[in-house]
Order: sequence, then structure tokens, then C-alpha cells
Amino acid sequence: MNYMKLIKLLYIADRRALAQWERPVTTDEFWAMENGPIPSHIYDHIKQQGSEQGAWQERISPGISNFDIGIKSEQIPMRELCEAEVELLKSVHAEFGHLDQYQLRNYMHDHFQEYSPPQPITSSKRIELESVLEAVAYSRENIERITREIAEETAINALFEQASL
Repeated sequence: MNYMKLIKLLYIADRRALAQWERPVTTDEFWAMENGPIPSHIYDHIKQQGSEQGAWQERISPGISNFDIGIKSEQIPMRELCEAEVELLKSVHAEFGHLDQYQLRNYMHDHFQEYSPPQPITSSKRIELESVLEAVAYSRENIERITREIAEETAINALFEQASL
């Protein structure tokens, strides 16, 4: 699959998850780039293929061109997705999977109010979680609560990850 298309589909899934459940699926940070919003850590892993990346390098392979990626093994250990997350990913793919990466980019530019092109266009800028939550119609009070809860969960998860090393 084209990596830009994958990244766009994952961003749409995260945005929908935030709208429905107040939590993203990927827990990634969002950044605006010339071709639209992206989950940044996933993008970084894809763009750094070939460098030392441990588990990512072992399981994800470049495709037939520099713009495609593939899965090396069907057995990819990851945190389990709940049934609702799997259904959300399937619904995003059913709705948007027929579009190519450029059609997805254009859709996001036209419909996602949290996105504005970075200046200069070749740079990137962070899309704050608050901006995404506002774009999917949460109140200021709920945005503050949700961002606080996500920050707390992220800090707790980081502690558990460090403890398991």
C-alpha cells in the first residue's frame, strides 16, 4: 500500500475515534505537512526504513517502490485492538479505501478544519489535539477534560513501558 494513503487513513481513523470515544486509536501526535495531516511517529518510522528500528524494521518492508510498504509477517505483535477499534478501521477503509493518496489529501484539505498548510510549505507544524477536538465539535470544557485525561494516560503508559524494559 502507498505509505501516504496508509498515513491518511490512520489519521482519519484517529479523528473518528476522537469524535466517537474521546481517544485516538494510534495515540500518535498529529502534524500538518504539505500533503495534509499525519500521525507523526508512524510517518517517521515509514520514512526511516532501512535505518535501525528494531521491531518496525523486522515486520514492515518497503514495497516495490519508495512509496509503498508491506508486511513481512502476518504475526505482528501489537497492543490488542478492541472490536470497536477494528470495526472503526474497517469502516474508514470501506469509506475511503477506494481513494488514492492524492484524493485523500484533497479531501482532508477541503474538510478538516484543523489542517492548515505549514509555512513555508516544505516545513511541518504540530496540530494540537485541542484543534482536532474542536473540529469534531467538542465544547471547550470537554476539550480541556479530554486533553487532560489523555495526557495522564500517556504518562502512565510511559511509566509502564519504562518498567518493562
